[in-house]
Amino acid sequence: MIDVVLISHNHYDHVCRPSVLDIASRSDPSSKAPLFIVPRGMKSWFSDLGIQNAVELDWWDKHLYKDVAFNFTPVQHWSARSLGDRSQTLWDDYAVLAPGLRWYFAGELGAKRSVGIHWGTFELTDESLDQSPRDLASAATAQGVRAQDFTMMAIGETRRLSTRRVHP
Repeated sequence: MIDVVLISHNHYDHVCRPSVLDIASRSDPSSKAPLFIVPRGMKSWFSDLGIQNAVELDWWDKHLYKDVAFNFTPVQHWSARSLGDRSQTLWDDYAVLAPGLRWYFAGELGAKRSVGIHWGTFELTDESLDQSPRDLASAATAQGVRAQDFTMMAIGETRRLSTRRVHP
């Protein structure tokens, strides 16, 4: 069951109708659809799909859901779904703070552990679709980064994170 879905921006490789509708359908029949937390300007897109359980945030806004704080933080990027709507909706990172688990969804910041995403979805260059994982492995080895500290998720992969004691 999916409780919350975080949308970082509106590019097609981050949010598309079939995927969103599929995710929205993955809820317990006795409960409502997953909560979609989306950037300012995107709630109407979800409403048009019949998804009413969406919360729209502006930069620095926070939404609390089941003792988990979802903090919407700015990032250097942009948004667009067509030629005429560049930067009409926001884009963001998320700082997620929960009892026993804290994580930050953003670009590389010298983190202790990282997960590479955003690869192999669309063929936009001359390199093979599996080149990014090979390049990451080579770069990590060259920099002395352990394989378990910087991994890549396969397309469609789900990861469960274990909680730990967090000191105030």
